[in-house]
Amino acid sequence: MKRDVTLTLITQFFVILSTLALYKFAKHLFGDLGFAEFSLVKRNIALISPALILGLNVSIPRYVSLAIGKQAGDEDKYFIASFMILSTAITIFGIFFLFFRGVFAHLLFSDSSYRDLIPPIYVAVFALVFHTLAYSYFRGKLQMFRANLLQLINFAIVPLAVFIFSKSVVQVFLWNGVIVLGVTIIAFMFISTEINMDFGNLDYYAKESLGYGVQRVFGDFGLAALISLPAIITTHTIGIKEAGYVAFGISLLNMVGQIFAPLGLVFLPKVSQLLGSGDLKQIGFYIKRLFFITLIISIVIVAFYEMFAGLILQLYLGNVEYELISITRLIILSSVGYSIYVSLRSIIDAYYKKAINTINIVISLLLYIMIVSGAKLLFSEISYTVLIYIFIVVIYILTLLTLWRIGNIFYRITE
Repeated sequence: MKRDVTLTLITQFFVILSTLALYKFAKHLFGDLGFAEFSLVKRNIALISPALILGLNVSIPRYVSLAIGKQAGDEDKYFIASFMILSTAITIFGIFFLFFRGVFAHLLFSDSSYRDLIPPIYVAVFALVFHTLAYSYFRGKLQMFRANLLQLINFAIVPLAVFIFSKSVVQVFLWNGVIVLGVTIIAFMFISTEINMDFGNLDYYAKESLGYGVQRVFGDFGLAALISLPAIITTHTIGIKEAGYVAFGISLLNMVGQIFAPLGLVFLPKVSQLLGSGDLKQIGFYIKRLFFITLIISIVIVAFYEMFAGLILQLYLGNVEYELISITRLIILSSVGYSIYVSLRSIIDAYYKKAINTINIVISLLLYIMIVSGAKLLFSEISYTVLIYIFIVVIYILTLLTLWRIGNIFYRITE
């Protein structure tokens, strides 16, 4: 367990470093407007992909690890069924997404002239979907070395490498998608040599995976929408430059969350195996340790950034506007709550078949939409600063909902 967590933390550390370098390269190579476009494309990919992954990023590791824990011997069928489901979903989506490029460009960028960004977004999402399938299968098998190697190549090495021969934002995402897909195909080749290619009764495994996963689609999509809405609304009400700054600030928030994401990545299959074997006391120990580690580290990160945000961004991006510094300072205040949510959500997904995290996310998303809509009715126009403050409040509401469910789990397994 310690080895898997350590290895995943190290991998995630390099992914975060790579992500930081990406934004620096984007600003240096493409200027302020290109930097804003790059930030928005990344945010839109994060918005679209959960709807196509169909919650299988949670379903696959859970059911594969449960099958191993119960010694059922049918874990490979979940992978085969999921591959067929995702292939169908990404194909149907691609037909509409590419055919109506102008419409989607207007929805995502508030300007149909950005239609050239639609094909690279699709290629990037296509690659991400199948990367997630391979990565989730490795997680379910607790083959964390393979999972982390795939993550390191596709999320740390490839994104940096494409900047060497890319001359525009379009080329960056196009080449990134193509190479990530190629690496993922190699991973599929290794998987195919080890699994039992039994296609019998796949409809049962497809229904079970989807029944668990689809409930969580709304949660994944809802979370992506929640953390994308401040930038999207800013795009439509103020401008693409300011929206890019907001998107960058939320990307920093995601990076903080990624520090704790490895804990959840390992805990979901591990807790599922413990549930399968009936070892509930160990789960209670993990819950306490996970909460306090996340709380302490996230507080330190927020305090450090608030004190040195200007220096950090100047060293990172060069000359930056005060507007960018103030925006990121505001958004990073939500990091403590967001980190707790990221760390503990896998325990909830492993324990409950019902999509509790989805319910919490939908409540939070609806609250954000209702509060923003109410503010616009009262004040006609609202600034992006108000949008960010509302976002922070809603993130902490999500945190409280998560802690309430974790408290219920802890009470049940320790009574």
